[in-house]
Amino acid sequence: MARNRWAIRPLYGILVLVLGLGGTLPAWGQAAASVVGTVRDVDGHPLPGVLVELTGPQGVRRVVTTDAQGRYRIEGLPPGEGYRLRCVLEGFLPAVVESVAVRSDAPTSVDVTLYVGAEAVVVVTPSRLNTSPEKLAATVQVVSRSDLMVGPQLLVVESLRQVPGFSLFRRSSGVMASHPTAQGMRLRGAWPSGASRALVLLDGVPINDSFGGGIYWNRVPRSALRQVEVIKSPVSTAWGNAGMEGALHFRTEAVGLREFQVDLQGGGLGTMDADTTWRHRYGTLSLLMAGRYFRTDGHYLLSPEQRGPIDIRAFSRLGSLLGRVTWDVSSRRQLFWAGNVFSERRSNGTPYTENSTDLWMTGLGTRWFTTGGDFWEVAGFWQSQTFRSTFSSVNSTRTQETPSLDQYDVPSVMGGFHIQWARPQPSGAQWSAGLDVKYIWGETREDYRWVATRFTRRRFAGGRQAFVGLYLNRLFQPVSNLYVQVGARVDAWGLFQGMRVERDLTTDAVLRDDRYEDRRRVAFSPTLGLRWRARPWADLRFQFSQGFRAPTLNELYRPFQVRNVVTAANPDLKPESLQAWELGADLRAGDFWQGSVTAFWYQVHDVISNVTVLERSAWPSICGFVPAGGVCRQRRNIDLTRVVGLEWMNTFRFGKYLQTHVGYLWNDARIRKSPAPELIDKRIAQGPSHTAVFRVQYQHPQIFTAAVQVWYESSRFEDDLNTLRLRPVWLVDASVRRKIVRGVELYVSAENLLNTRVEAGRTADGLVTLGTPRVVRAGLHVQM
Repeated sequence: MARNRWAIRPLYGILVLVLGLGGTLPAWGQAAASVVGTVRDVDGHPLPGVLVELTGPQGVRRVVTTDAQGRYRIEGLPPGEGYRLRCVLEGFLPAVVESVAVRSDAPTSVDVTLYVGAEAVVVVTPSRLNTSPEKLAATVQVVSRSDLMVGPQLLVVESLRQVPGFSLFRRSSGVMASHPTAQGMRLRGAWPSGASRALVLLDGVPINDSFGGGIYWNRVPRSALRQVEVIKSPVSTAWGNAGMEGALHFRTEAVGLREFQVDLQGGGLGTMDADTTWRHRYGTLSLLMAGRYFRTDGHYLLSPEQRGPIDIRAFSRLGSLLGRVTWDVSSRRQLFWAGNVFSERRSNGTPYTENSTDLWMTGLGTRWFTTGGDFWEVAGFWQSQTFRSTFSSVNSTRTQETPSLDQYDVPSVMGGFHIQWARPQPSGAQWSAGLDVKYIWGETREDYRWVATRFTRRRFAGGRQAFVGLYLNRLFQPVSNLYVQVGARVDAWGLFQGMRVERDLTTDAVLRDDRYEDRRRVAFSPTLGLRWRARPWADLRFQFSQGFRAPTLNELYRPFQVRNVVTAANPDLKPESLQAWELGADLRAGDFWQGSVTAFWYQVHDVISNVTVLERSAWPSICGFVPAGGVCRQRRNIDLTRVVGLEWMNTFRFGKYLQTHVGYLWNDARIRKSPAPELIDKRIAQGPSHTAVFRVQYQHPQIFTAAVQVWYESSRFEDDLNTLRLRPVWLVDASVRRKIVRGVELYVSAENLLNTRVEAGRTADGLVTLGTPRVVRAGLHVQM
């Protein structure tokens, strides 16, 4: 413990030093010549936070940002002709003013107007800088705020089904009847367990569950979101561990925006939801406050013919608060703080089985531009979380349950910081480099082995993880119409102080005291991306990337149970590694049609899967007690998995108000090499071969807004042996909204409109867990 603490202290010294330097950068070369002005939108409103870049003769380059009144001032310029001014702000088209003349006798005034445009969309995730998707080789899809708010789905995680290939590990809803360990995100359906192989970010901060790798999707109020970036290509080069499948980035930051909105709705299954966001600007301060409360009585997880007296509805309660403050210290520097508090409680379908989570997160940072135009950002974050979950076994007539496991306290913490440098260039090229540091601690504290009226055994298991990564990315344009992205990252990571201690609660005797050897590894994650505008209507893309994922503390040390299936942890797990190739094309026909097609090929070594233990004699030593009709599984590495797939997306716009979206994903994810021969050539568990989505949306501000979405998924297999099949599913969602007065809308939404039977899980003795049935809601949305 002491050794690890002293090893980390120099890194925090670096953080303090750079923060200090950020506030003391000198302004060299001051002179009388200067350029001043104001940046406004088309309605004449000033725009704060605009990046203003001035380039000119003799290699002069200055970068500032506009203040709260949209004003900027650039000083220290040699007089002369031929200066070029460029203004950039997310959501607006870049504006360029050529041939600016700078005089020494008086400031040169240049005012600029920025215009909104669809092609002005930028994403930050693949390169960690604001970049147009039209320069990137990665497969990128941006879900706008309008798509999130207008769609029929109540939850953000359900709204993201409009992205082909996005799903959770199980078909259960992200909040209704879904255990947190099943909420890991899957892109392209290529992964066999609940831990997410994709990184989830909130304004640049990772929010994956630090202990288990899942995601608490509802910790971010939906009304606070500005857009969601879905990157289906690996991003390990930029973000390191947990980014090997891709990333999803929730973005709330909107400096200078003023708004207040409330969304209230209720309906079937006793569902109530209140979601509100307030943004304001006070001088140099931009504030965001958002909150959400949600409850539902839920539904029965088993069909009427299978459930018994012991079965109850799977209810859920949650609350979330989100805050962010941005302070424009000067035209070149910002300080920012963010915080998030989240609490939830869920039932898992019987009186004894429940789980609850409480967490809080805070982050602090600064970003600034030097007079030469270099960008720096230094930020740190800290998250603390507690989790509790209970499990039971139920008799065959479902009249009685017996406690089997009480994970009464599963605490974990995650903290880290990053230092980032970038050099944007007028051509759109950019350099970026940085250092990431992350630390995780967690353990499970649980009681097990129920005898008569009490648990008789207690287990403590857990450990520590540390990650240090260095990366360098370069995006440039060597020839006309060709963008190249190259990057490399080195991560050093380790597992420390792993342990498993078991006691007899009756005698207090120590039954097991395992102390695991510390492990240290180094991972290299390169990437190469090419994007070529072959025709005005066609871009071709190629990307090769490599990534890794370390096993989570949950996979290493914490067992769990789903009905009568017991899954054991494994402290000997190795890290997963991925090599990925993608080839794609983006096509367009004016404003009428945009489409893309992408072929991908993944090779995954040592993927972690829940593997069925066929030797029943080994069950007591691996899983302990297994209920009658149950199965023992253990998390194990599978030597080699290959994934081949094809993805297709199209958007059609018919006039100003009507648009349709069609998407399809096919993949073939199979085990190619395994120490267990019975697994070879089997499909990855919970991975469908076909996913399709069709969405039509009509949005007329003076009449009404309507959206209908049809989502299809082919059959899945519940288990690694491909013996438990979950049948295909069609889901239809719909909503209608109508403005009654300015800023006020009424709406009605229905999810699973046809009340389709959704098979979310299946056990060896035939019990089928069901997803959410039809839910109809009505709501009121106020925005001003």
